[in-house]
Amino acid sequence: MLTGRTPKEALHSKAFYAIATAVLMGSFTYSAVLPQVTAHLTIEGVSVTVASLALSVLAIFGMLGKLAMGFLSERIGSRYALMVDLSGQSLFVLVMMWAGTPAIMWLSVPMFGFFLGGFGALFSIIVQDTFGIRHFGGIMGIINLATMVSFGVGPLLAGASFDLTGSYNAAFMTTAVLFAIGALALTQARVPSKDA
Repeated sequence: MLTGRTPKEALHSKAFYAIATAVLMGSFTYSAVLPQVTAHLTIEGVSVTVASLALSVLAIFGMLGKLAMGFLSERIGSRYALMVDLSGQSLFVLVMMWAGTPAIMWLSVPMFGFFLGGFGALFSIIVQDTFGIRHFGGIMGIINLATMVSFGVGPLLAGASFDLTGSYNAAFMTTAVLFAIGALALTQARVPSKDA
């Protein structure tokens, strides 16, 4: 028999809002960073050919990240794995600001891709682990509403960064802070044992 909380029960828990905050902050990776990676690299002096190759490597590492973070969630739990993931994205999007240096580019871009891929795998796992699978679709649907904010604001953030400064560094710095906020929010995502 399927078990789990109802959407109404989830909405009355602190864990729901902590997870929704983490998903909101983490989803800025798709709207404020990923679409700008190639343009950022070319602004930093990387050729279009090399920037395109770096984006391909990012995608490959993204697939590896899904696998690795899935295994990590089985070892330390999805909440801690997602905290590691958001912290990794925060770190490597900051490092990517200096991607004009080849060594930094070939470190930061693949590692950012690794953690970006992991996020896509983990945020649905944490919802299932926290609230069960009986009403997973309904709860996941409500949490996914938070991503409307990031997909609306993220491109504006990136565009304003470029228009005002001529680079995406301000957007990357802001997004790094948002990732860190998401990771911190997950410290509040514990479900009391009596409710589990």
